[in-house]
Amino acid sequence: MTDGDRPLTSPSETTINNDTNNRLAIAQERMARVSNTAPIKKVEGFWSDFKAFINRGNVIDLAVGVIIGGAFGAITNSAVQDMLMPFVGLATGTQFEEALFVLRNGTPPPPYTTRDQAKEAGAVTVNWGNFIQQIVNFLLISLVLFFVIK
Repeated sequence: MTDGDRPLTSPSETTINNDTNNRLAIAQERMARVSNTAPIKKVEGFWSDFKAFINRGNVIDLAVGVIIGGAFGAITNSAVQDMLMPFVGLATGTQFEEALFVLRNGTPPPPYTTRDQAKEAGAVTVNWGNFIQQIVNFLLISLVLFFVIK
């Protein structure tokens, strides 16, 4: 079988194997170079970026603010629950944070004196007393922050 004067032949197996082996060796060499340097550069880049991020003054200020805010929130919660709400409870004749409205009875049926009792019984409740207490807590925190900022 000829095409004009030139015979139609395919490359020999030896030529194909040599070419494939050369390409494989080149690919392995490239992979070795990339795998030896890329992860180290990525890790070094990550740590240097992280150090730059942490050393910014804003991040440190934000961290201090969050920590102080958490402590301030705990103090305010205590002030509302332990100092203010007992007087509200005295005026209403009940422990205000435990005030609830039963939507569906549980077993045993009501009356439930606490949210925990209702939860254990499987009752579905609207805990409106706790909601009001959280609103008072928020308003007190806002008021103190207003005075601090002003």
